[in-house]
Formats: sequence, structure tokens, C-alpha cells
Amino acid sequence: MRFANHDLRNRSFRRQDLTQADFSGADIRGCDFSGARLVKANFSGARAGQSRRQIAVLGAAIALTVGLVGYATHQLVYGSLGSGSGDRTWLLVQVLFAVLMLAGAASASRAWRRSTLTKTVTATLAGAILGFFQVGSATNNSPQAALVGAVAGSVVLLAASLRWQGRWQIAISTSGTLMAYGAAFLIGTQAIAFLSVQRFAEGTALGLLSLLYLWLTLVSLTVVVRDAHRAIGTSFRAADLTDAQFDGANLCNTDFSDAMGQPNRQ
Repeated sequence: MRFANHDLRNRSFRRQDLTQADFSGADIRGCDFSGARLVKANFSGARAGQSRRQIAVLGAAIALTVGLVGYATHQLVYGSLGSGSGDRTWLLVQVLFAVLMLAGAASASRAWRRSTLTKTVTATLAGAILGFFQVGSATNNSPQAALVGAVAGSVVLLAASLRWQGRWQIAISTSGTLMAYGAAFLIGTQAIAFLSVQRFAEGTALGLLSLLYLWLTLVSLTVVVRDAHRAIGTSFRAADLTDAQFDGANLCNTDFSDAMGQPNRQ
């Protein structure tokens, strides 16, 4: 089979038998060769990586996450302002504090160590925020229904992050950044409240904690940029690449995980 110098962007070759196929000089950005048999295939001079369509999808995923998680976080944070220890929603406000702080810290930690645990924690907490807000809004702010929504949302996003890890990466990173900023803002308002009544010790401590979470927000933002830059474009996941040739090929943003045989890149 000859595909030399063809524009093959975004085509799927999943699990196909492409033994000795010629892809030399072809544009294979966005192609999916997962599980394909590519024994002695020729990819010399081919161009792999992200296609424009994939870049647009990444942008859309970021925008959708900002619209959903960002809006939910914004509404919950602003709705909690002014709550005191005597209010019946005070416990929920403390839970909101904990969720935003944990999610922000987990997301930022991925700048130093990429971990499935921190990613699933961030996804689970983002689901809880979304479920709590959406169900609560739909049920006239019923705390019981909102809590059920939080549990359901966390389970759904946890399952999604485990099932489609690569595709959800950018959305999870963006969610963590938004929640880190939400934590910084919420803690900052508490710091100002303490300082306004001359409780300087508590106000100063919370002010420093707010600055810490602003820094974690910036760190989380670098994770979003990194994940976008490293997003998989062309996939050879679990493909059989025995004696395949890749000399002179551009292989940025290419996934060779679980592939059989090392690509020959002379």
C-alpha cells in the first residue's frame, strides 16, 4: 500500500494490517495507528503530531471547562461570601474551602510529578463542584440534593478520567487551575475580613495562604500550557512497529506507548 507524500491528517488506521506500507513524506498529523500491524512500514520523512483540528478541539475543551467549572466555582465562592459560623450553610462553606484547596494543591503538584493519583483527585473534586452547583441550582438550592449531585458528579468525572486519560488531561488541568484561583480568592476575602476587625494574626496568616494559592494558580497554569504542548497528535499505541523505518520523520506529539518494536530513526 502506497501513501507516500499523501495528506492523511486525522485518518484512522486502527488495527489495520499495513505491513510494508509506504507512508514516506506523508502528513500523518492526527492519525490513529493504535493496534495496527506496521511491520517494515516506511515512515521516512513523514510529519506526525497535532493537526489543526486537534488543536481546535483542545481550545474548545479549555473553553468548555472554563464555562462549566469556572462558572460553578465563581457562583459557589461568591455565594459563600458573608457566611458566618451561625449560618446553617457554614459547614458547606468549610467543605468548599477544603475542596478548592485540595484540588488546587493536587493540580499544581503535577508541575513537579506527573501522577495518576493527583490527576484523579483533581477530576473527582471538579466533578463534585459541578454536580453540587448544577443539581443545587436545579432544585432551588436544596442542600440535600446538591450533596447527592456532588457525589454523582465526582463519580462520573472520576470514571471518565480513568477511562479516557489522555483526552481529559487538558480539561483536568484547567479545572485544577480554576479551583486553585477560587481557593486563593476565597481565602483572601477571609483574610480581609479578619484584618478589618483588627485580628491581625489570623488575617496575616490567611493573607499569606492566599498568596500561596495565587502562586499555585500560576503553577497550575503552567501545567495547562505543558499539557497542551504535549498533547498526543499521532498515535502508534500498541502498534506492531517491527523493522518500521522513521528516518527523517518529525515525531513530535507522537505516542509510542505499548508499541512492539522500537522505531528505527536513522
